[in-house]
This record gives sequence, structure tokens and C-alpha cells, in this order.
Amino acid sequence: MKIRIPFFLALLFMMMNEAQAQVPKTVMVEHFTNTRCGICGSRNPSFINYISSRSDILHMSVHPSRPYNTCFLNNHNPSENDSRTQFYSGVFGSTPRIVVGGSVIAANVNYASMNTYSPYTGQTSPISIAIDPIGYEQSTEMLKFRVVLHTEASHSLGNLSLLLAVTEDTVFFAAPNGENRHYNVFRQSATDVMGDPVTAATMVGDSMVYTYSLKYNSDWDFDRINATVIVQETASKEVVQAARQTKMNQMNQGPNSIEEMGTMHSLSIFPNPLRGSIIQFQNATQITSLQLFDLNGNQVAQREGHTEQWVLENLNPGAYILRVNDEQHGTQTQLLIKQ
Repeated sequence: MKIRIPFFLALLFMMMNEAQAQVPKTVMVEHFTNTRCGICGSRNPSFINYISSRSDILHMSVHPSRPYNTCFLNNHNPSENDSRTQFYSGVFGSTPRIVVGGSVIAANVNYASMNTYSPYTGQTSPISIAIDPIGYEQSTEMLKFRVVLHTEASHSLGNLSLLLAVTEDTVFFAAPNGENRHYNVFRQSATDVMGDPVTAATMVGDSMVYTYSLKYNSDWDFDRINATVIVQETASKEVVQAARQTKMNQMNQGPNSIEEMGTMHSLSIFPNPLRGSIIQFQNATQITSLQLFDLNGNQVAQREGHTEQWVLENLNPGAYILRVNDEQHGTQTQLLIKQ
């Protein structure tokens, strides 16, 4: 006997399956403040204490030139601090202000209240973000980044913009407003400060990879530098997803010491993205060892000796760095996506 499922129930099942495939959306909070602003000095501490207690919130502070154009942190990069503030209508001109998930929050709202963020918590996104600081060239003083947008669920996303900002987790400066520590400070953008146009792959499991570079500034504390990425709907400015890479100070250690990662010159690997558990190698006669790292630089798998395939069981979906040591061609690396 055939059982007919009503159309609305079938549609509900499809929606449930799609929702299960999505990933949690990070709550992105852009905080516009000023080191000479007395109101900021009184309101910021409780705000920082609250958002620091929330693991689902990502915070970035931007320092516009208004109301005080002698703000110490604004003067390090006045044009981009001002432009990012002016990106949101009605924010430039007074501080402190916050934008949550791309939505401007009124100035008279309690920024240290759970109620301010509850409309933006518990949401999901069809994409995840992996940030890979792939190297630092001492000769040119250039930082290099690779950003992977991985499609986790089917979507109807339109035009997207991606901001890659270099942020400093703590700047120690005795400000006139009484603040001695300034957190997650926006320093400079590797993209346009309004965001570069990007697209998300339409097929579930596929990824789009973007590379960026930025000249290092000696005023920054390299051990405190992070890469912060915000992906937004271009028209509405709604944040689709956000992420931060917090181990920039390890970019000259482990696999990230390789200046460039891309298609290997002496051999090829397939399939990539990896849908099962077996990687195949072509022209792999000289392999001596294999290593697999996550994007935080942690080794997750290793194999010694010659092989033409590698079985990677229980490998979680995500982006990885595959390092191949070859007697003839030395060390080569490539980004590997596991679906």
C-alpha cells in the first residue's frame, strides 16, 4: 500500500533537514568608541565585561574621529576607522554606539543587557568560515591570508561582501577617558573597509577560497594580532557569518611557514573536496611522509613512508592543510576540504 504524504508535510521535512545542516551564526558586534569620550569611559567597562562572558559573541572596536578627532587609536588609521563607522547610517558623530549582526542599535539602549543581543542569538547560517594566515614575507613585510567560505546548507544568498580586518586583542594605552585597556581594536583592513564582493558556493559541501595580503605595521603587537572576517549581505548589511583567527603569532611556525599553498607542482591529490575517507595521490613515487593540520596549526594526522593513498577515518568536516614531504621536490602543501 502506498502512503501519500501531504505536500506541506513534505515541505516541512525538507525545511527541517536543511535547518539541521546549517551551523550556528556568530553574533557579530561592532563597537564604535573613542579614547577621549567620557561617556565611553563610563559605559564601556560593563559592556566589555558582558560580551566577554559570551562565547557566541565576536567583538571588534572601531575608533571614529567624531566626537573627538584627537582620539589616539583613530589617529593610527583615521580614514578606515571613519569609513567603517560611516558604513552604517546614523552611527558617525557620537560614541559609544554598537551594531549587532549588521543592525544599528540605538544609543540609549543598555549595551550590557542580555535583551540587547537576544534577537540575534540562536540563529544559524548556511556557510562557515575558515581563516588561514598562510605566511609572513619578511622581505616585503606582507601578511598573507586565505579565507574559505564553506557551504553547509542550501541557500538563496545574493550579493555578499567580505571584510577581512586585522584586529589587536588588547591595546594598552592610558586614555584621557580613564580606559587603560582597549579590546579587539580594528587596525587595518586587507579588503576594502566596506567589504570586497564575494560569492558563496551554491552546492552543499563546496567552498569558495579567497586570498588577501596586507603590509604589517610595526605599531602593532604581532603577538596580539588577529584576523577578523565578516560576511554580510551587501544590500541589507545583515551579517551572514563571522569568524576570527586568533593564532596569527604562529604563522611562521608549523605548516604556515610555507609562503604559498595551492596546487602541488610534482603531484596531485583527489578528490578535493574529500567526501569519503580516502585521499589518492598521483605521481607519488617519492613521498616520504604526510601530515595533516587544522587551520589553527594543530596536527590531526600523520603517515610515514611511501603511499599512493591515505585513509583518513573519523576526520571532521572542515578545512585542513595537507603537507607532503617528497624526496625529489621537498615540502609542498595544499588546502584540503573535508565534506
